[in-house]
Amino acid sequence: MLKGRGIAVAFVVLVFSASSAFAGWILVDDFQDKTLGDLDGQGYWKADGDRQDVAIEGANKFLSLLDTNGTTGDVTYNNDPDVALADNTTGTLFFRLRWQSDTNDQSVGWAQPAAPGTSFNDFAAYLRRSGTRNGTNDGWVLGTRDGGTSPDFSNIVVLDNEWYNIWIVADSTADTARYYVSGPGLTGQVLGKDATGKTDFTFRNTSASALQSFLIRRVNGASYDDIYVDSSGANLTMIPEPATMALLGLGGLGMLLRRRRA
Repeated sequence: MLKGRGIAVAFVVLVFSASSAFAGWILVDDFQDKTLGDLDGQGYWKADGDRQDVAIEGANKFLSLLDTNGTTGDVTYNNDPDVALADNTTGTLFFRLRWQSDTNDQSVGWAQPAAPGTSFNDFAAYLRRSGTRNGTNDGWVLGTRDGGTSPDFSNIVVLDNEWYNIWIVADSTADTARYYVSGPGLTGQVLGKDATGKTDFTFRNTSASALQSFLIRRVNGASYDDIYVDSSGANLTMIPEPATMALLGLGGLGMLLRRRRA
């Protein structure tokens, strides 16, 4: 009986050790508790397009944005209090993103109002995919906003229908942000820079206020998952995917059981 308890304790320690790899992160949404179908009104979500749905692939739920209108007025946002980053602090927004359409540019990131409207000036720190192909036409150029300009990143190209990990590290004291991306076609975690080598980009909206919502604009042709925030500082650790955590836990338990039987 004591040996059985030892196995249980060891398993708990194993899972705790794995989860501690992303300590500091607060889950905003991984969509696993959401109902399939229309996202609007579920939890803290507001979605005003015609195909902004919770979808599923295998056992994993995610946000699918395939709005057929694709207009500049489309707004999808989450104003969960856990999204908020207070003024004069530094924090990190993490999410996974897959681009699936070349019909419109798309913007996503932290916004200042708790209920953003149709103005892009509601954005503070955000990524922008402008719809521009790279030189070899096999991927898309990413960029951001730097005050009143819209620079492209010279070192980040993303591929169609592939999931990417995004980190936005925002400094609301300096009103600047850094953008990190990892995924297919990239070597490790890449810090976005413009053609001059600049890596710290000024918020679009620099008015002194908290960042209060996760905002997506022009929402057709993209999928989102695993949205987390760490409001305590810069956090560039990876969030394990749910399937990875499940396999790690089951694999660890299997190893412990095999040792017990041996």
